[in-house]
Amino acid sequence: MIFSAFWVTTSVVLASCVKATTNVSFPLPTGPYYVGQTQRIVNHTTPNDPVANPPNSTGTFFLVTFYYPTSQVPPQNNQTQPYLDETNVELWGGPLQFPNGTLSNLTTNIQWQAYPLKKSTGKPTLIFSPGGGEGTVEYTALLTDLASNGYVVAAIEHPGEQPYLPFLHTNPPSGVFGLPITYQFTDSDIHQIYQYRMSDMEALLSQFPKLVKSFGASFNTTHFGLFGHSIGGAASAGVLARNLAKPNPKYNLLAGSNMDGSYFDFYGSDFPNLSPTPFFQFGQIARTNASFDPIWSNFSLVQTGWFKTLLINGTTHQDFSDLPVWVDIFDLEGKTLTPIGPLKGERAVDIVKKYVGAFFDFVSGFGGEELFKGELAEYPEIVFVDEWSHDPSGGDKESKKRSWTVQV
Repeated sequence: MIFSAFWVTTSVVLASCVKATTNVSFPLPTGPYYVGQTQRIVNHTTPNDPVANPPNSTGTFFLVTFYYPTSQVPPQNNQTQPYLDETNVELWGGPLQFPNGTLSNLTTNIQWQAYPLKKSTGKPTLIFSPGGGEGTVEYTALLTDLASNGYVVAAIEHPGEQPYLPFLHTNPPSGVFGLPITYQFTDSDIHQIYQYRMSDMEALLSQFPKLVKSFGASFNTTHFGLFGHSIGGAASAGVLARNLAKPNPKYNLLAGSNMDGSYFDFYGSDFPNLSPTPFFQFGQIARTNASFDPIWSNFSLVQTGWFKTLLINGTTHQDFSDLPVWVDIFDLEGKTLTPIGPLKGERAVDIVKKYVGAFFDFVSGFGGEELFKGELAEYPEIVFVDEWSHDPSGGDKESKKRSWTVQV
């Protein structure tokens, strides 16, 4: 099979590339499976692409990085490859003032092109869109945890937007340089990026069955969940809304989640009701004040399906990425310029992993509902905000609308 032959060759070569003496292990995922990874380029035209080179020329592709469950056991004591490529170590570590020898020595247990499972776990494929100017590697903790729990995650990256988009395990190393992490996005940039993020997601949904068939994996090609951070979370809601607006929705989208993204493109328009699709808003604690981002509260008020808004005490915007783990794992609290909240990094990321995973388990029929019924002693940092709430299976036809106030 093409898939098997292609995937076994490079994973063996990779084992010799990891430094054995200075490795620092990135936190392991929690699920019963190991995690494989591969990449595919998807041809897709983006007219007037604001991050193309030169700007506003035509973009021609985006990159998809797959994180998927595998039963293949990793070599080298479960740490098989560098967390960051050397170019991104420099482009991120320098401006954020991470000491030399920290980020460059992080390793993960991800296995490049490991054999996939012979049979699907029955869970939907999850399509992920990262925060603005960020790559999928900055969400390794969440994406690998979902994969280790049986999900195939297809993470989309648009070339030119992030500082450096690496094509993994090419020889010599290659990739696409883009905007520096200090770049200040204009309103025009943001609206254009939002549009191509939605377009990229829809293109992947359209091409997904053919793409997966080309390498013979047992990935779910019929049922999907969408989620993302920041502008990626907003784009997930936008794609759900556009799909539901069609007389006959084109894609079978089971659920969506937005991690702390503002719905800036909903200003001055009617807010879309995503019912009957379940939707989960997960945000930083500043959102307890409705004036922090009025669009979240206004968007919430029109929802009539299963809809929850949860916030994490002690977090800010970047606590939904891996950045707090970078600080925590090297004991660098207060010693870098990393924009994170006071909650300990690994704790913040553990909560994100737990609740995002539980949400997709819940809507897919694999449990997880207990985390959304109210506060739990195990997670005192979680704050429940207003919601429309009823059973997504249709069993509970009564929904209760509440004002945007924190439940304490």
